[in-house]
Amino acid sequence: MLEQESEATNLHSKGVKEFDEESFPNAILYFDNEITGRYEILNALESEVRARYTPKIAEAHYSRGTAFYRQNMLKEAIKDFDLAIANEPDNFKAQFNKSFSLLLNGDFEEGWKFYESRWKTGQIKLVRVYEPIPLWLGIEPLQGKTILLHAEQGQGDAIQFCRYAKLVSNKGAKVIINAFSELEELFKTLDCDILVISREDDLPMVDYRCPLMSLPLALKIEKDKGIPFPQGYLKSDSSKLAEWKDRLGLWTKPRIGLAWSGGVRLISHKKRNIEIDLFIKALPYGFQYVTLQPDIEPQDLGKLKAHADKDANTDVLDFSNKINDFSDTAALIESLDVIISVDTSVAHLAGALGKTVWILLPFNPDWRWLLKRTDSLWYNSAKLYRQTEFVKGNGKWDDVLKKINRDLKEYRKMKDVKN
Repeated sequence: MLEQESEATNLHSKGVKEFDEESFPNAILYFDNEITGRYEILNALESEVRARYTPKIAEAHYSRGTAFYRQNMLKEAIKDFDLAIANEPDNFKAQFNKSFSLLLNGDFEEGWKFYESRWKTGQIKLVRVYEPIPLWLGIEPLQGKTILLHAEQGQGDAIQFCRYAKLVSNKGAKVIINAFSELEELFKTLDCDILVISREDDLPMVDYRCPLMSLPLALKIEKDKGIPFPQGYLKSDSSKLAEWKDRLGLWTKPRIGLAWSGGVRLISHKKRNIEIDLFIKALPYGFQYVTLQPDIEPQDLGKLKAHADKDANTDVLDFSNKINDFSDTAALIESLDVIISVDTSVAHLAGALGKTVWILLPFNPDWRWLLKRTDSLWYNSAKLYRQTEFVKGNGKWDDVLKKINRDLKEYRKMKDVKN
């Protein structure tokens, strides 16, 4: 049995190595053999010691399920995560990853439930100041109560989920949103009855709290009932909008906002980004391109401008030194015609403003975009462009960028006809 255990451990290590190298089919084969071997070991154990062995089986199922998930094989992934949980009920990472598979598959009702396991994985930390406040997940009545809705993950997540604040307010609660400071001014356009404070401010006395990304569960949001406010729910400041229109000057050609990378510090986000040299291939001449990234690399800007310099009717504008927060970005976005963005906060902001946005997605996208669709449940103004096959690293963007190039040319023709 020691030899069998050593072989199972070796297979697991090989599977993990293949997974890390993004060779997911090979990883699955190793995990298949590991799982077979571990069940043979389990069946040979005395009943009183079996419970101590099942966590190893759970880990094998979790690992294989994650490899299935990365290939969009969601039924297989969910089955493995269920087996991991059956063998180890407190395997919270399996519960969390199951939520991704359920949500990506469009099963929102179950997905929101399992998404709550994120707090127990150690991957997402609750800000300590929130801990003493009672958590509201839809059970207690809110009439006459004060509730704090707090951001928890990225800025794009906060933009996407702040839409639910209005529904909470409709339950008779006084709603306070505790936002990232960069989002404070933008979120004040949500509703006049909602108080927005920054994370740097002292917290007022409240009865309950709810993380923004727990609101779909608390409000019992299901896919079939529709996502609220897909037409848009945020606005730009009118004075800032006027300032941006002055900066941009007279409209002479279609203005296209660009964002090709985001979350560069997060390894899991790298698959969403596009190298600037590839991205430039999607940019036909005859447009005015405007960068929407606050931290654009000088070499990237140089390559964009070099591309524009090849055509007298094309130029690139960079206003990153004029953008102080997302209310500035919102006003700039409102001043443009089309936004082209990878899956980052710019895409969510454009959608929340109801602005036309073309979103470029990797083969294994974030769960909120579902699979195969070219439209979005979250934003009516969004069009989704997807990688159609998996390639290691950043994936294969060629087909996506060809479609962007084609659609930009068609858009220009349409604008020329109108003018």
